[in-house]
Amino acid sequence: MKNNMLPSDVSLRALEPEDLELLYSIENDSYLWQFTSATAQPWSRYALKQYLAQQPADIYQLGEMRLVVEYNGEAVGLTDLTQFSPRHKRAQVSIALLRSHCGHGIGSQALQRLHSYAVEQLHIQQLYALVMRQSNPVSFQLFSHSGYEHIAALPKWHFDGTNFQDVEFMQRLFPVL
Repeated sequence: MKNNMLPSDVSLRALEPEDLELLYSIENDSYLWQFTSATAQPWSRYALKQYLAQQPADIYQLGEMRLVVEYNGEAVGLTDLTQFSPRHKRAQVSIALLRSHCGHGIGSQALQRLHSYAVEQLHIQQLYALVMRQSNPVSFQLFSHSGYEHIAALPKWHFDGTNFQDVEFMQRLFPVL
């Protein structure tokens, strides 16, 4: 059941040292590991604290950026822009919310905020996502409802620890400003 939220309910912001517990919860949620290409191992608070301390502020330096998703002032998730290419004006997008905050429209609003930032500040013309449609239909639905189109299927692209999963390449194009 979705809540009717006002646009001000969801916002994005840079990572802060106070986000250690959020980062710890999401990075150590073994359920999420099946959907990501990142390493499937637990992270210590110490390692995550170092990551937060060394977080670069400029996407142009590292080619990626992580933002905190806030709902009513509470940190409830993360969204990432990776594979950022200023030359080609594109980036890969991903989003992860605490499970207790899924299904309330927060992800959709967070993507809207991210789209605005990417287009207006980074001059991105396209965002893309790699989604496992069969094992993560909620993510496929989120991106579909957010204007992403299915472009291609990558058969047996991702190994989830037990089986190979097909991955859907989804893309959203934005008008050039």
